[in-house]
Amino acid sequence: MLIIPIATAPTVSDLQRRLRSLETDLEKEREARVEEGKALAEERKAHAEERQRREHLEWKLKDLQAKLFGKSSEKVHPDQLQLILEGLEAEAAFDTAPEPPAEETKPKRKHRSKKMEFPEDLPEETIELDLPESERVCPVTGGERRFIRWEETIKINYVPGYFRRLRIRRAVRALSPAVRENSDEAVDAPVLTAEMPAEYRVIPGAVAGSGLLAYLLVAKYCDHLPFYRLQQIFRTRHQVRIDRATMCHWMKRCSELLYILYEALRLDLLSGDYLQVDEWSGAT
Repeated sequence: MLIIPIATAPTVSDLQRRLRSLETDLEKEREARVEEGKALAEERKAHAEERQRREHLEWKLKDLQAKLFGKSSEKVHPDQLQLILEGLEAEAAFDTAPEPPAEETKPKRKHRSKKMEFPEDLPEETIELDLPESERVCPVTGGERRFIRWEETIKINYVPGYFRRLRIRRAVRALSPAVRENSDEAVDAPVLTAEMPAEYRVIPGAVAGSGLLAYLLVAKYCDHLPFYRLQQIFRTRHQVRIDRATMCHWMKRCSELLYILYEALRLDLLSGDYLQVDEWSGAT
């Protein structure tokens, strides 16, 4: 009697073990394909570099042949030929030499250059401005505004031949708390600061004084000095650094202020019955 063994059905644990084995084999195969792709890319890169070196050497060889067997006026001297051959050998040795490992370099931080820089030993003048006598006394309470501090503003002016620093100190005054508390009426402006004179606020917020602005206008539009040359003059002769973009901005603001004068001159010229224009290009 022939007995045929009957295979037992695989359990769940057996199926899971087989599945994990297949996943492991698949992951290994995928990693092997990735490594093959990298090796293939490196090989293609090496072939391209080799082809480029070969084309360069072929061009050198053709040039050398033209110098050796060309016209007599284009032939090269034997000593020069030796130098050329030595140069080719050096290039070949350099191409075949192994490249040193690349060092990790930290990215350099970009440092912004200062747009303006002035030496510390500039001649300095201090101007102190205080409230007029009529404003030192509060019109509401009749109390005197006490001095609190100085509000300082630095301006750079230009006197023909040198720069000068102006330190403008404006007094800040206020009523004492006792006077404000004893007052029956509300005080609108308990703190007052001396007003900045108009000659020092031609361009609000700018460090340039009226003398420096006037010099830039004359140098640019009368003496025909470009801003880059003025920048060099300031740096070499006075150790003062002013960026060209800053000077351009100052001239733009000055042109806006002078537009009123320009318009007044234009209207005055056009108001007459006769207007003569000199169109000669050499007129000054």
